[in-house]
Amino acid sequence: MNGKVKSEIIEELKNDKILRGLLRMSASEIEIYFILIGKHMSVGDLSKILGIEKSSVYKCIKNLYHRKLVKRRRTNTQNCRYVFNAVSPSQFKQLVERRLEQWYGVIECIGFQKEK
Repeated sequence: MNGKVKSEIIEELKNDKILRGLLRMSASEIEIYFILIGKHMSVGDLSKILGIEKSSVYKCIKNLYHRKLVKRRRTNTQNCRYVFNAVSPSQFKQLVERRLEQWYGVIECIGFQKEK
């Protein structure tokens, strides 16, 4: 897949309100996840690519790390510098599927309550 097509897909996904609402992720978090697929990048690298402050990237990375969507690797033990990469798209897909099942369960409960 060429870079232009990948950029267009990422742009569409980060602006998808259903995906953002379903995963409770910001547009930047979604964009960072997809940028990191198959790459190892530092917060500084991501900040330059996205044109946003490092503090914003740190916040997004922290959220993605806690959701287990990115992994980190120490590159320099003296400076405690890390690089990050995304987990596989299949793991991302599993997260989406789990969230969809939860969402369907809520809808079924609401429908069941109204039928009584």
